[in-house]
Amino acid sequence: QEHIYGLDINPFACHIAEMNLLFQVIDLFQKVREKYPDYKLKRFKIYRTNSLEKTTQRHIYDYSYAAFLEEQEEIDAIKSKKFDFVVGNPPYVRVQHLTEKEKREFVENYKTADKNYDIYVIFFERGLQWLKDKGTLGFICSNRFATVNYGKKLREYILQNSIIEEFIDFKDTGIFKDAL
Repeated sequence: QEHIYGLDINPFACHIAEMNLLFQVIDLFQKVREKYPDYKLKRFKIYRTNSLEKTTQRHIYDYSYAAFLEEQEEIDAIKSKKFDFVVGNPPYVRVQHLTEKEKREFVENYKTADKNYDIYVIFFERGLQWLKDKGTLGFICSNRFATVNYGKKLREYILQNSIIEEFIDFKDTGIFKDAL
């Protein structure tokens, strides 16, 4: 629990992730409770946030929001960490569907936000930024960045900032035949 973190912009996805983690540890929890009846399972560190937003300094002006601000501080601390593993399934959103503000912020903050990119491209950059030296990134995503023009900066970024151990292309397997 102390070493697993989850960030997602969708609150439903956060709830599902936390429930899945609980299902994974329920048997272990029951065994621990037999030995230590007062043991309480802490909440998993799954938070609703935009993973692409950089951490920001917040000031407390209204103390009625203290709990919210505490969670924001924890989220910012997570976003500032380095990890051994980063795994994910970034969203597929074309730049044309972003607001002007989002486009501007992404171009200012991410080297790979180029041309008519898909937002999963900058998730790669963010994921690599979160890795410790010798860390491992695993994403399920479209393979289009490997061949299209908008993926050129990402390909360069990956080659400059990581070592590719394995690239699995499921294109011909039919595994994603229902995906748009």
